[in-house]
Amino acid sequence: MKKAIFLLFLAVLPLLGQQAKKIDDTLAIVGDQPLLRSEFESVYDLYATQYRPDTISDSLMRKQLVTQLKAQVFNDLLTTKLFYVAALKDTNINVTDEQVNEQIQNFIDNIKNSIGQQGFNQLLQQLGTNLENFKKMLRWYIREQLYAQAYIDAHVRSKVQVSPQEIDSLYNAMKDSILLTPEMVRIAHILISVKPSKSEERATEKTAMAIYKKLKKGADFAQLASNYSDDRQTAQNGGYIGFLSRNNLPDTLADKLFALNPGDISEPIKGELGYNIFKCHSKKGDQIELSYILVKYSTSRADTQRALKKAKKILNAIKNGASFDSLAEKYSDDNATKDLGGDLGWIQLQALPSPLKDSVAVMKPGDIKGPIPSEYGYHIVKFIDRREAQKPTKEQFAQMVYQQKMNEALQAEYQKLSKEIYIDIKVQPDQL
Repeated sequence: MKKAIFLLFLAVLPLLGQQAKKIDDTLAIVGDQPLLRSEFESVYDLYATQYRPDTISDSLMRKQLVTQLKAQVFNDLLTTKLFYVAALKDTNINVTDEQVNEQIQNFIDNIKNSIGQQGFNQLLQQLGTNLENFKKMLRWYIREQLYAQAYIDAHVRSKVQVSPQEIDSLYNAMKDSILLTPEMVRIAHILISVKPSKSEERATEKTAMAIYKKLKKGADFAQLASNYSDDRQTAQNGGYIGFLSRNNLPDTLADKLFALNPGDISEPIKGELGYNIFKCHSKKGDQIELSYILVKYSTSRADTQRALKKAKKILNAIKNGASFDSLAEKYSDDNATKDLGGDLGWIQLQALPSPLKDSVAVMKPGDIKGPIPSEYGYHIVKFIDRREAQKPTKEQFAQMVYQQKMNEALQAEYQKLSKEIYIDIKVQPDQL
């Protein structure tokens, strides 16, 4: 199979463990083909394991990422279904069992090349299956992908042309401003967040409990959320969040929320940003529909100074020979990286917030700087490595231009097909 137009080809792995899901209602219909909830959830689970929204402590940022991922998965699946249905209508397109078998084997070989034979065996064990069943489970999805790709090759790719003269003209005009890859940095950090005082925590809890008592006396949840919730984005909708998956919630929070019945309101639950009051609207298997009210902590100058003092103390310990990795594990408030010695992996330099970006830009391997302020608190940063930005060769630039034209042609074909083939979206991404 050619390099996938859709990221979804990689998504077959989590599908294997989803066969017994009880919830399998139809989210959309494309032609005569349903898009099932089990398909959506399986693909979303893969994205979630890559982007790890559950590790983001800021509830608003976490919800934004979850919303973006769900929309991306839903739209990708809908696009794949549309091209698949179009391919079935084309009598010149046929995918044989031999092609499917070959692609299944190629897919398995690619997995083994990526994670090794031992890793592949562990994957099968984790999925509770064996090699033969693994192949059977892949069959339907790969068949759809092959049909969709065949349609694209026949009706889109064959029409996209880029002339040498066009490449020469564009390359000469843009060669000084385009990049093949941006500048990347690998850094580790110790995050010391600005935390409220004990008295502020008690005051916030008291405020949340007062709101909770009003709710227990019959006050309207949506109205109180609109008036009092510090999450102003959801407050505009009465605190409504929508459906959340149990898999994307911390275990302790999931246990409390799934103990609620429809109509129940939770007592204030302590979180990273403050106290949360949840209302359960409905539950469907491992999905729960919620609204919430956030009563956020306030932090003072004294809280900021306390965090800064702690960060300086840790930096001095590092300068005196203490292990960065050990101190990250012990003190960092970034739960996603503290057990990794604070390693953030490779990041685009330009993607860092300004105070961090400016400091990291002039650092060299082995440098340690801090405390550096950001909206998350104070960072002590260890610079590990750098990959310089790379400009494309003319051949690489030609491929970039071709891919841009291909993407535009795909979008145009999608718009055309969506007018010719029946599409009924029953559930919007923001309701998943």
